[in-house]
Amino acid sequence: MGSLPITLPRSGEFTALESLHLESCCIDLGALLSLCLCLRILNILNINNFRHVNTMIVQSPLLEELGLKINNHDIYCIGIAAPVLKEVTLEVDIAKGFSLSFLAPMVKKLRWGCSYSYVSVGFGQIWRLLSIKERELDDFHVVSLIIMSSANPNGLLDAEWSITQVIAHLPVTAFSVLELDLETERHTFGPMMLCLLRIQPTMQKLKVVLARDKVRVPCPVNCPCEHPINWRSEDVSLANLEVVEIHGLQGEDDEVDFLKIILQCATVLQRLTMTISDDVSPSNNGYKKICSIMKEHPDVECHIMASSSEGVLYP
Repeated sequence: MGSLPITLPRSGEFTALESLHLESCCIDLGALLSLCLCLRILNILNINNFRHVNTMIVQSPLLEELGLKINNHDIYCIGIAAPVLKEVTLEVDIAKGFSLSFLAPMVKKLRWGCSYSYVSVGFGQIWRLLSIKERELDDFHVVSLIIMSSANPNGLLDAEWSITQVIAHLPVTAFSVLELDLETERHTFGPMMLCLLRIQPTMQKLKVVLARDKVRVPCPVNCPCEHPINWRSEDVSLANLEVVEIHGLQGEDDEVDFLKIILQCATVLQRLTMTISDDVSPSNNGYKKICSIMKEHPDVECHIMASSSEGVLYP
């Protein structure tokens, strides 16, 4: 079904209108908002703009709540200017050439989500960002990412955007919690993780959920996932990181190496919680290495859990 065209009256204003929901219609949004000077609540779902095709501009002096959901990847520009806006929810599928401006200094409640079905966002040469979400939780800004390795059989990703550009689109770039769903398949994830941690060195909590092949085929020689090759000896500033959760560990060497970096660089780390795949037994060499590392850091509260139960394997 196409968008329903709506024609505005030639004169007059909607002076009593305080709440408005627009869905699957085609309208001159700027002209409409100029007639709704008392508007407090605005919800927009998949509308087209008569006057400014491919553009969604929301300017409203008294608007307090805004919901904007756009699945149409023909939208290239979103602009929000609302000086007293307090609550905003945005869901958009990003198109190539997308730009965003966000001027709402009074926002207190934020839910922000962008997916990247039509543009390739890369981390290095093999990692691709599928979606990013930002929300507020107990006064913390939480950013959640879904990342997977490239489906390209050559392992190389022709990225159109970088993660730095994506972070720049967020309304709040200084986030304190990072949540990461990571489909690694056979690849080493440590170098990519260090890249992410450097983007926001002030974060306080890190949560990683790993999805790895149970039987890992070795990467090709000189695979980009291992670059830089000296990543295991690199330092990263994690001066505020207090809590780390890592789920889906299999006792692989690159997991052990990443844990070493976290424990060495996160100088104020208080708690480290890990879940181990059910296929990994306490006699596994990688499991033993993880336990050995934790014993070297007695000031950190460390726990290893079984993935299929709430049982504590360590300590």
